[in-house]
Amino acid sequence: MPVVPTAKKAGSFFADEDVVDAYARTTTFRPGEAHVLLTYLVQGGSLLEVGCGAGRVSLLLAERFAEIRAFDIIPEMVTAARARAAALHAPIHFFEDDITTLSLAKTDFDNIVFMHSGIEGIDDDAQRENALRRVFAHLRPGGRFIFTTKSVFTGPLLYEYALKPRLKWVLHRLGAIATEPQVPRLGRVVLHEEGRSVSTRTSNPFTMKRILRRVGFELLYFNGETRLAREITGENFRANFCWWDHFFVCQKPR
Repeated sequence: MPVVPTAKKAGSFFADEDVVDAYARTTTFRPGEAHVLLTYLVQGGSLLEVGCGAGRVSLLLAERFAEIRAFDIIPEMVTAARARAAALHAPIHFFEDDITTLSLAKTDFDNIVFMHSGIEGIDDDAQRENALRRVFAHLRPGGRFIFTTKSVFTGPLLYEYALKPRLKWVLHRLGAIATEPQVPRLGRVVLHEEGRSVSTRTSNPFTMKRILRRVGFELLYFNGETRLAREITGENFRANFCWWDHFFVCQKPR
């Protein structure tokens, strides 16, 4: 079965002017974000946002923290974030950096966030774990880390990028389809935004929890976007199989 490698399109996708503008126009929390962020962040101290995009989350939280720093690997997004902060007179320091190589002088942040499934843009498994270790290294003992992943159990994505291509491949092998179909690697998907497409991946929450334990994090809270959107805030095993985003609230041991 031929497997299509994940295309490295994330950089050009998120640097696209229309995509940057779309992110800059978004000024509200996504489903579940307000509950998780406002409930579990240690407010009043310092906050570092990883993969800040056009600054949406940092700007929404600006009045709740004494110090906010935020970075993104995409220069165009950082430029948009700085412009928004200047227009709102928000004292947030936006800068360019890469979470997989992050090495700041400050390593005692009270909070770090990595929202909108930004970690899914890191395709390599070793680099994803390295990114989590970089986060761990920049938190103070007792500091909180909140991030989201895209669930591998999301029904429409499972059907479109796992089941359907493999059924077509079987039909091709049986002679029912002439052209051999391309088959994405399991967990790899294509998302669409502003009329453009980007190759990304999804995560198995059970695997992610094992990685978090290996890095050294304590998991304080876990839930799914679809449950939180219905204001179901209590934890339940079924949340592991929720569609779309999963929320992880972690703590560096004291």
